[in-house]
Amino acid sequence: MDKQMETQFTNEVSTLCRIRYEHVVSVFGACIRPNAYAIVVEHMPLGSLFDVLRKKDPILTNHWSILSQIIKSINYLHMLHPPIFHRDIKSTNFLLKRSNKEDGYLVKVCDFGLSETRRESTRQTHMTCGTLQWMAPEIMKME
Repeated sequence: MDKQMETQFTNEVSTLCRIRYEHVVSVFGACIRPNAYAIVVEHMPLGSLFDVLRKKDPILTNHWSILSQIIKSINYLHMLHPPIFHRDIKSTNFLLKRSNKEDGYLVKVCDFGLSETRRESTRQTHMTCGTLQWMAPEIMKME
């Protein structure tokens, strides 16, 4: 594992360990040793939103519920003090599992390797990160 990946890994572990929210994947432990990096998170048996969409899974009958849960997860992160900015929002970073709720499933955000915590006094960064194919054109152009 190179230094950048190691930094992203430790960032993800430290971020996830601070967050307890129903729409953020729960972490149970981590192993941070040379050549033995692992994060133990809750089991999300339906996989990612990307996988479910690709399979045209019938659980996606209520798209508004999925969208609502995604918005709740991001809003929660942004409302923390200091706020957490995920910086890699895409369908592969939302996991699903069945639930006893009305709509029958629960959506949780994961993969906090590129996330950033910002204090209100921190100046805006101009570093571009995330997944290129999902990036807004104005971000790519640094506008």
